[in-house]
Amino acid sequence: MTTTITDLEQAIEAAKAGEDVMTLCPVHGDSTPSLHVSPGADQPVVLKCHAGCETSAILGSIGLTVADISGDDEWKEKREEEDRWTPAGQASHIYSYKDAEGNEVFQVLRIPLPDRKKTFRQRRRSGTRWEWNLNGVTRVLYRLPQVLECVSAGATVYLVEGEKDVHTLVDAGFCATTNSGGAGKWEPQYTKALAGANVTIISDADEVGRAHARAVKAMLVEAGCSVEVCEPAAGIKDITDHINAGRGMDELVVTSPAEQQTRNTNAVDINDVILRPSEDFKFVIPDVLAASERLLVTGLEGHGKSTLLRQIAVMVAAGIDPFSLKEIEPKKVLVLDFENYPGQVLESYQQMVGLARYHRGEDVLGRGQLMIFEEWDNDSMDMSSESGSSWLLERIHSYKPDLVVGGPVMNLVAKDLRDDEVVRKLKSTLKRAAAVCGTAFILEHHAPHKEPGAKERSVRPYGSSTFLKFPDFGYGMRPDGDKDGWYEWQRTRFPRVRSRKFPEWFRTGTPGSSEWPWMPASQVEYEQA
Repeated sequence: MTTTITDLEQAIEAAKAGEDVMTLCPVHGDSTPSLHVSPGADQPVVLKCHAGCETSAILGSIGLTVADISGDDEWKEKREEEDRWTPAGQASHIYSYKDAEGNEVFQVLRIPLPDRKKTFRQRRRSGTRWEWNLNGVTRVLYRLPQVLECVSAGATVYLVEGEKDVHTLVDAGFCATTNSGGAGKWEPQYTKALAGANVTIISDADEVGRAHARAVKAMLVEAGCSVEVCEPAAGIKDITDHINAGRGMDELVVTSPAEQQTRNTNAVDINDVILRPSEDFKFVIPDVLAASERLLVTGLEGHGKSTLLRQIAVMVAAGIDPFSLKEIEPKKVLVLDFENYPGQVLESYQQMVGLARYHRGEDVLGRGQLMIFEEWDNDSMDMSSESGSSWLLERIHSYKPDLVVGGPVMNLVAKDLRDDEVVRKLKSTLKRAAAVCGTAFILEHHAPHKEPGAKERSVRPYGSSTFLKFPDFGYGMRPDGDKDGWYEWQRTRFPRVRSRKFPEWFRTGTPGSSEWPWMPASQVEYEQA
């Protein structure tokens, strides 16, 4: 409520006490009060004459200067303390969101909590007071005026998750922005502001951040943007931690490139097909598994199929053929372990890496050659869903592996594996992932329980009959009934390519020797054992 006080000095004192006042202007000779004297946001008192008189002239008429109403250091300190007050506690940072013309629209305040946690509050001005809501406010991107300049200049705009990350990049010389409220709070006007821009989204390395990045990229691409999605380096959560760890922008992991490769869908003449050079056929494991092919390995629980797949991963990455033991070109391998707690397989990996270095030298398995995703506690993963499919594609784009070794399948898909449609969707996910850079897949799967009346338990894949169709190769580890430690490499799916040289048997290696935990063997070796 505005009150009327005819004396200017009294009006100024009232404004210092928090009152809104109308008074007579001494400069142009008011008969009706036209001088508004009120508390200021950035200084104790603000004067505005509706006739347009200068503040300095108004104050000079009573022997004051602008400095007299600007507030001393004590006032500013007290005001700053009051400004940082929130219903949730004192804020450590205040982030001002401004419209395209630079006018403040609202603020976001960061409030530290115990145990290194944090919370946020949003507020808007209502006269000289704060309202702790954004009712009626059209939200804008953070640092919108600067972002629009970058878009106009064709510079890359970095879209991150949170104001702290924005300032990390701005301090490093980059154009960056975010939306208030965090992941999942994107609004159409943000897309409009960035239309046609070159955008790099740096998502937090968690599922919420990745899902946000996927959704925002889809909307920005539709608005004509060129959009790349990245994550911090392995083991780092956000871009601030990435930079603080001494990592550069060139060390960000690209999970979804701006330019997606498209496959030629034109028909090819048979005369051209037969003239293709044989080297176009790229093997990951010579004469066994080629680029983009899928091998499904099944077996009984507790018989060591996980160890075999772990061994295959280490050997291929180290340049050892797991089926012939010959030296081969080392390949880049990515392991997706959705079953084993890290401590459970540490000793196994230590043994296998030791064997690889014994057989191939100490310089094998350089950094980046064999990467392991330890997802044993990820109960939400479902590669038959769109989000699970996107997760896998992002990992393939990030690491560009020649081979992915993963499983068990029942932990890759959070649905009934007896459902044909579920398995078809898993097949589609693997097909899309293989198309990114020709990655081959070896997946571990369980065998069904023994059927009533059967003499022995089958090693065919559990679930839908589609498992007998979609892999390029399917083999089961059938324990031999006569010779302990011997397993027939039994075909469960007739191979698409008949000329491949898979072993006939595997046997357990001799403990304490230079043999691997699993040793490939021929029929002759089995008969002579």
